Amino acid sequence: NPNFLKGITVLHIDDQVFFTVAAKKAVEGNLWDYTHVASGEAAVKLYEAGRVFDVIFMDLNLGSGMDGYEAVEKIRKIRPAQLFYSSSANDPSVIKAGFFKAHLGKIGGKVVLYNAISQDLIKLRITFL
Repeated sequence: NPNFLKGITVLHIDDQVFFTVAAKKAVEGNLWDYTHVASGEAAVKLYEAGRVFDVIFMDLNLGSGMDGYEAVEKIRKIRPAQLFYSSSANDPSVIKAGFFKAHLGKIGGKVVLYNAISQDLIKLRITFL
């Protein structure tokens, strides 16, 4: 039942505006709440201020600041069980193991996004019911 996941909170970390438009449309198409930041530093600041999200998907190359791996490490110190997915244009074979639940690639639409992470989100929701 897709309504079981209505209201899931998603943080998207990407420095390329082009990808944020498609991602926002895909996330909101699933009736999930979308928040975007353009840097790892901004994401870490949200968590340090007490904000948390059900899922984070992120680019790995975030411009001149911290990269995706460093952002994952810092956020995991605050929230160890955080669900992370990479949404990088990088080939999945070069993505470091252990950092992400899965590789989504660049977001391809609400159905692709839902199918890619819904099982993990359902497990998370059931765990906290």
